[in-house]
Amino acid sequence: MSKEIRKLLAISPKFKLRITGVTTSTFSLINSLRNKNYEIQVLGFGSAPGIPKLSILKIFQLYLRPINADYRILHARRHNEMIFGIILKYIFRIKLKLVFTAAKQRPYSTFSQLLIKYMDHIIVTSSKTTPFIEPLFKKNKQVSKFSVINHGVDTDRFKPSLNIKDLKIKLNFDKKKHYIGCFGRIRPEKGTHLFIDAMCKVLPNTKNWNAIIVGRVTKEFSKYYEELHRVIKANNIEDRVTFIDETSNIENYYKILDIYVAPSIYEGFGLTPLEAMACCVPVVATDTGYYREIINDECGFIAKKCGLDISKYINLYINNRELLYKHSKNSYTRIHDVFKIEDEAKKIMNVYKKLQNLKD
Repeated sequence: MSKEIRKLLAISPKFKLRITGVTTSTFSLINSLRNKNYEIQVLGFGSAPGIPKLSILKIFQLYLRPINADYRILHARRHNEMIFGIILKYIFRIKLKLVFTAAKQRPYSTFSQLLIKYMDHIIVTSSKTTPFIEPLFKKNKQVSKFSVINHGVDTDRFKPSLNIKDLKIKLNFDKKKHYIGCFGRIRPEKGTHLFIDAMCKVLPNTKNWNAIIVGRVTKEFSKYYEELHRVIKANNIEDRVTFIDETSNIENYYKILDIYVAPSIYEGFGLTPLEAMACCVPVVATDTGYYREIINDECGFIAKKCGLDISKYINLYINNRELLYKHSKNSYTRIHDVFKIEDEAKKIMNVYKKLQNLKD
């Protein structure tokens, strides 16, 4: 048993029960790292196929030093995970290097700043996050403590369908229709209402296009959800907008789309455009998160005026199939050129190895 624990090089805690975009991204990263023969395991709630879990009962076996390294990595994404790492390192004196991924593009709270200063390295997912992280280390001349590493997408999972019509039938959609999608939690911050507003402008003027919304509705936003349905009904498009609950096979829904819309009011990074583009689907997005760096003029559109521009660009695609086809192909190419999960994993693994003094 001691031999097995000594092979372990890194831990990825997961202390949130629900599967989120962060979770999906983390599991993809872990799979990619493990494919590179880097031994990393999940600690906490849930896992994914092919990713082993470290039992909480084995925590104190971490006193055993890993083979060929001076430290193990604990990579946190949330406050409670940072706190857990700090306790293990500074109270129980387990030899760890603490890494935190920061995605927020707004000032961090005093509490967040305190936790971040205990980290050995910060990975920021976008240059837009840098101004909120860099000042925390400049005073102590510790700017080298953070790196900018963009998220990537799992192109083995998110890829075009070989038979879209069959997949539409399998998912209970009309194989002759075209679909516009919006995926993610249904709440104001995600801009679901902006998508509905755009559909109210677009769908009444076209016969063969419908909308798909995939996402979870929490009790907190039940009234918001009801208001969306009221607007849909008032505009007589209730038979053309389909709501799907949160699902583990989200990639299949991307694959049947012709256009994807990312209407968020705020995003730290924003993974859904990457997933759509990897499935050969062009994106119309609001100007938030990392969207402007992901989507260029050759593969999609950034809507500056939200509702007005979203419907304008959707109509542009509907009325210009040649442009839609061109942007579909270019979206797929851009992901494979710039945003593959393997590239993200390689950069993060280099950070890990340097921190833990790993001898290959």
